[in-house]
Amino acid sequence: MNTRFVGDLVDHCRRSDGVILASTGAVYKPSLEAWNEDGSLSPMGTYALTKLCGEVLGSYVSEKLNVPACILRYFYPYGPIGIGGILARWADAMREGKAIPLNRAVVPSYNPHFISDCVELTMKATRLCKVPATIMNVAGVEVKSKIELLDMISEALSVDYKVEESEREELAWVGNVNSMIKSLGEPKVKLREGIERMAKQRNRFR
Repeated sequence: MNTRFVGDLVDHCRRSDGVILASTGAVYKPSLEAWNEDGSLSPMGTYALTKLCGEVLGSYVSEKLNVPACILRYFYPYGPIGIGGILARWADAMREGKAIPLNRAVVPSYNPHFISDCVELTMKATRLCKVPATIMNVAGVEVKSKIELLDMISEALSVDYKVEESEREELAWVGNVNSMIKSLGEPKVKLREGIERMAKQRNRFR
């Protein structure tokens, strides 16, 4: 799905004006700092590695077949039930009364974006397709720590949450979105608004 399929997709779209290839911010080296598109690549785990392989293969086939392409590295899209993602996992854990692991010595930060913005920015990115492929981070503009996000989700759900103290360092990434803002604009849904939407739907299905 994440590797050969990308090559097949570009081949199938060889007559198109361009193709969007969906990647992930997890192709970068985990860091507390925000990575721009030239950041150090060091995927951790099978998923991130296969997404980077898909980027390489997609770029190669794009150039060989002269098919314009744009590779989007998404950071933490979230939204209604069915979308998934780390914010959804935390919300579901809170509702089920499960403890959420937290290393207070090294608290990671995130800049998630709501799924409707993810879709709209992806559609806008079609005009950026070229050869060689454009690479761009897609993420929210609001950077929050894990604790801040947990507090926001807890407030929106109107439930308390439990923390399991952990010494394990959590892998996390923050995307520098200067290129995205310049080329596509900013996300429309503010972080608190998006979390409230996510929580409202989950509370409806309690």
